[in-house]
Amino acid sequence: MPHSHLVMQHLLKQLELKAARKDSPDRRPQWLSDVILRWSSVFEPYAGVGRIGFACEPDEDHGWRVRLYLGTTELVGGKNDGEWKHPGFELNFSKLTDEFTQLDDFRWNVSAPGTDGSHSFVTIGGTIGEHFVEVKVYSRPPRDAGPAFRQHLDGTVEPVSQR
Repeated sequence: MPHSHLVMQHLLKQLELKAARKDSPDRRPQWLSDVILRWSSVFEPYAGVGRIGFACEPDEDHGWRVRLYLGTTELVGGKNDGEWKHPGFELNFSKLTDEFTQLDDFRWNVSAPGTDGSHSFVTIGGTIGEHFVEVKVYSRPPRDAGPAFRQHLDGTVEPVSQR
């Protein structure tokens, strides 16, 4: 059963929270925020709901670098307390690449187990409108991302506030 609308709702909330922060103003142009929002529909979690995490930074030589990933769930209580469950998901490459007017780079990178923890990611680079954008979609979030959800022993799941 598709859950993309739930993924989008979580991304919208994250975008709102980032925009509301006064200590760290959002420097992304609106067109890029709109693209990131549309990219949220390329993730289809295999089970439950997902929350898109992202990081964005300008690249002075090129344009923008965007990192996307589906957030993890931290288990709370019981013998597995503190463990993180990484969600399985399907990614729609056709929708992801639709945003690009020109593709210059399309790579799949796979790390050996136990190396840097990033596992696999896809890198796509090219032009969106008049801007160069490089997007990396990770199979797991970066270690410093923190959990997206907490699941309690009774089965309840709650979203975790983003920094």
